[in-house]
Amino acid sequence: MANIDAEKILADPRFQSLSAFNRIHGIGPHTARRLYDLGLRTLEELERYFEVTPGMSDEETISLLEGSENAEAAVEKTIKIGLALRHDLSQP
Repeated sequence: MANIDAEKILADPRFQSLSAFNRIHGIGPHTARRLYDLGLRTLEELERYFEVTPGMSDEETISLLEGSENAEAAVEKTIKIGLALRHDLSQP
């Protein structure tokens, strides 16, 4: 019985989206739910939303760090960097 419930949860599209979002550096459970509530469902949609190109060059990624902003802008930059480097950060 419990195995069926676990399989149902794992197959749930919301769970899959939130799990994928949580794997990005800078996105925790609260931010993942907020992004999901905005209608974002995939990492590709996150990249478009945050205007991030996968596989950015080092110079482009470093340029995201420049400037001083408020806390919300700093969180957005962290997410952008996490998205830009997600392939590199997933390598052991």
